[in-house]
Amino acid sequence: MRLLVAFAVTISAIAALAADAVPVVLYESKGPHCEQVQYLSDTDALWKAPKWTPGGQGPPLSIEAATKIAIDAGLRQVPRANGISFGDIKLLKNVFDYSGGRVVTWFWVFTFALTHSRRIVVQR
Repeated sequence: MRLLVAFAVTISAIAALAADAVPVVLYESKGPHCEQVQYLSDTDALWKAPKWTPGGQGPPLSIEAATKIAIDAGLRQVPRANGISFGDIKLLKNVFDYSGGRVVTWFWVFTFALTHSRRIVVQR
């Protein structure tokens, strides 16, 4: 019976925490047509993310891994692209204070352009 009660209390606590998730705007930018684009998360996801502070080891997501993710995301949007040109690569910090505490998150932001060259083949 104690195990069942402990399990029920744990499930109730998890449900209460899930209900308290607060949306967080990590980053705002302009899209290709000058529309506002927001990159959102929530406090539950941010609390579960690995914590990191500059000065010791590198961030949990290395620049190499972040670059691969950025390239893959770009190629999903433009599958026939045959080149990529990086603009900015930034490691940014977001601090979000709310009633549940202070969540500090670090994340990569890439700006890049994909190119798609057409080849013209002339046969004789």
